[in-house]
Amino acid sequence: MIKFAATTKEGTKLLTFGLSEGNLGKLREKKPILIDLGQLGVPGVQVMIMWGETEQSMMDELHAAGFEWNIGERDD
Repeated sequence: MIKFAATTKEGTKLLTFGLSEGNLGKLREKKPILIDLGQLGVPGVQVMIMWGETEQSMMDELHAAGFEWNIGERDD
């Protein structure tokens, strides 16, 4: 995986995560990727990238793991 922070010409902050085939394989094996954004200059925030066959299956997996969240919208 590659990850980097940049600033666009317009001044917008941009975080980029590039996934390799190996990363995708791990995601399909239900091994989420956890990224500490402190390494990219955003302290106190982590990002988890996960994979599931459906949005509902991912929500069920998170609920079973004990996660609580606020959901604004799902992108079906």
